[in-house]
This record gives sequence, structure tokens and C-alpha cells, in this order.
Amino acid sequence: MAGRTVETNYAVLEEEKGGLFVLKEGVTEYDIQNVWFQTGSLNKEWKTEEGHRLRILSTGHLNAYSGPDFKDALIEINGVPFRGDIEIHWKSKDWYQHGHHKDKRYDRVLIHVIMSKDSGFIGAITSSGHAVPTLIIGDFFEEQQNLQAEPSVRSKNVNLKMPQCLKQIEYDYEMLVQILAQQRVFQRVEQMRSRFSEVSLDELIYEFLFYGLGMGTRYAAIYSKLAQQIPYSQATIWAAEEPRLLEAVYLSSLGYLQKGVELKNPYALLLDDIRNHFFNNNILPCNVFQEDVINHIVSVYPVANPSLRMALMVGILSKVKISLSEFLFSLYEKSLCKVPAWGLWENFFNIYHFYWSYYNTWEMKRSKVPHALIGKERVYSVLGNILFPFFIFCIQEGLWGQREEKIWELYFRLPGENSHWLLKKMESHAEFLFPDRKLKFFEQQSLIQLYRTGCSIHPQCLDCPWNSMKPFDNQM
Repeated sequence: MAGRTVETNYAVLEEEKGGLFVLKEGVTEYDIQNVWFQTGSLNKEWKTEEGHRLRILSTGHLNAYSGPDFKDALIEINGVPFRGDIEIHWKSKDWYQHGHHKDKRYDRVLIHVIMSKDSGFIGAITSSGHAVPTLIIGDFFEEQQNLQAEPSVRSKNVNLKMPQCLKQIEYDYEMLVQILAQQRVFQRVEQMRSRFSEVSLDELIYEFLFYGLGMGTRYAAIYSKLAQQIPYSQATIWAAEEPRLLEAVYLSSLGYLQKGVELKNPYALLLDDIRNHFFNNNILPCNVFQEDVINHIVSVYPVANPSLRMALMVGILSKVKISLSEFLFSLYEKSLCKVPAWGLWENFFNIYHFYWSYYNTWEMKRSKVPHALIGKERVYSVLGNILFPFFIFCIQEGLWGQREEKIWELYFRLPGENSHWLLKKMESHAEFLFPDRKLKFFEQQSLIQLYRTGCSIHPQCLDCPWNSMKPFDNQM
């Protein structure tokens, strides 16, 4: 079921408290979700009702869309590893009551995980006729509930009253923080999977790099449209012909080149000459944006700062001499031998431009020591939000033979970017969950996800007593 961890129907729900569904007295969906994720950290051999031996190598990720509760789990069955989905129910009969035996989306389910077994239940069957092994974790669930009955106090501020939303997760907040961060990653993976049905792999990462370099989601859609109108195949041809030609095309499409020409900026005039020479003074073979959109982009300068991003994309494409996806794969494999692993990524994105001051002041001052176009924080943001999801997507689609676990190891070590506007709204939550230390990237992402999936939309959160929590202000 989309956006839910455990698929239920209203027949088994006793009540709803504080926006959290209660399956039976004192038991919520978060409880079952946390306990399932804990099974992946145990070096334990389980046994299904049918007698199969199981080892849970990876519990999979929460499914934010319709279908099985967890996607792409890695389960060893009788000594053989299999990758597939997981469906969890409170009672075994829910498999048929919810119609999963007729739904093709559940044909990849490896294990039907239940809390208790109904009398007469003979096992789950998929729409293709395959039997799904049944794993009962009710006893393990009860053990974990007893261990978690007395939550500890983690906040340095003993006078800080814990909000209701954190009371549900505080006993095992480390696990939930990882879950929330992974949700954001897999949302991006799903976006890539949807777009991959229409474009090649190189076009896919080219478009999403534009998205990631968009200085936040407010301008990312504009850059994504630019990438679609000037595709990777054409951009590489222009970059090989003359990198500054591609730069001129990008800036002209966004309206920045025209603005520079009006101001008689020397570098803008140079780019305009290159563009006119190549196209014989004709209009560019693309019309990306309407005039009102261009006026909007120019009006928000320098906040949007697309010219820096365009120069960076030109620099990236000029560096890459093979296909973009193959180059990123090889760079990742090399980075595994480096400590810290993202040192090579910092060097890759560390692209200089001798006319960098043109992009900051609209004045051309050729510098003997040019400044980098983006800093480390933006590099970490692109890694965590674009490249790592891209690698995970390629592994899941069978396009790359790396191990997904290695990607997650890097992801959870990635330093924080410390610049997202939503983090300011979550300062009190961060103070409670992560006292006295600097947040890593995935921890920041978990706070952002917590805000977007709860704090910004739940009615009770609008009147949250924590100072940092305010009504959602429609920022993108």
C-alpha cells in the first residue's frame, strides 16, 4: 500500500491515535516496521512454516508506492540468496483479504511475514501460482516490545519536552533515522526508474545531474527541462567542438547570455560571437523557455545562479572522454580505495573557470588564481541526492555488477551539507536526536524526510510547541 509500511484494512484497525494507526492495543505500524528492520542486523537462521531455512541479509527498503511493503530485500533461502519483495501482515488471512493473490505486483514477494497464523491457513499464493513461504515473527516481536518498554532519555536538555511524534520512535531512533534517509534515496530511485523508460542511461544521469546542480528544488525543474531540450547526445557534440559553444547555448537558452550582452560584458560578448559563428548568426535550434520564464530566471539572479551551474556542466562533459555512466562507474570503483572515499569526487567536481567573476559580479576580471565553481557541501549534496541513488538504481536494474551494501556504507559516512532550509525548521528535533555533534548527510536527510512526511502536513504538527516548528510555508 502506498506510503504505508504494513498493509492493513479497516477491519483490523481498532483505533487511530495521533495520526498513527494502531493495529491492536499498544501496537502501531511503526513498531512492526522497526522490528522487521532489526531482523536484518541479526546473524540468525530463521525457519518458515514450510520448513525452509532463512537468513535475512537485507530487509529491503520501505515502499512509498503501491505494492509490497518492502522492496528489493536480499534473503538467503536454504543457502541460496534471492532478491525480491517482502509483504507483512498482522494475520495470515490478510494476504487473501487484500487480494494479493490476484495482483501481479506481489509476484516478486519472497517471504510473507506475519505476526500470527490463522487456523486453516494453507499459505500465500501469487497470481502466477507460486507459493510464498510464511515466516511468523510474533514471538520475536513480543521480545523486542518488552525490551523497548522503558525508553531512554537521549536529550542533553532534560527540560525539553519530547513531542508525540518522537515518542513513537525514540527507543530505537538510530534505526528510524536510517529508514527515513533511505526513503528519500528510494524516492529518487523511483524517479529514475520512471524516467529510464524513456531515455538512455547516459541521458538519465545527465538530466539528474542538472537537477542536482539546480541550487535546490526551486530551480531544479528549470534545469531538468533544459537538459531534456539540449540532450546529452547533442551536448557532447558541442562540447567536443568547442566547450564555450555549449556554455553559450546553455546560457542563451536561460536568458543569461542576452543579459550579459546587453551589459556589454566582455566574456558574454565572446560567447555570443562563438555562438553566432557556429550557427551562422541564425537562431539556436532550440527554444527552451518562454520569455516570461526567462525574465523570472534573470530576475532572481544571483540567487538562482544558473551560469555557475552551466559552466560546471560544461566542465564535467569536457572532462569525460567516455560515456558519462561508464566514467561515473569507474570513478566510484577507484574511490573505494581512497580514504576518505569522496576525495576523488571532490577533485572531479573541482572545476575551475578563469572567468568565474563574470558569474558573480557581471564584470570580467581574469584571475590568476580562479575560484572553484562549487564547494564541498554542494559536492556532497550531489553525491547523496543524485549519484548514490543512481548507483543503487543501476544495481537493482541489473545494469551494474556492484554490491548495493557498499553504496550504503559510503552513503552513511558522507559528511553533511549543512545548508538545506528545512534543517532550520528541525533544529529542536536535531537537538534531541543528535545532541552535541555535527550531523552527517543521511541524518540531515532523515530530518528533512520527517518534516515532509509528518511535520508539514499533520494537523497536530501545525501547533507543535517546539519553537522551530511552524506551519508549512509552501517553500519548495
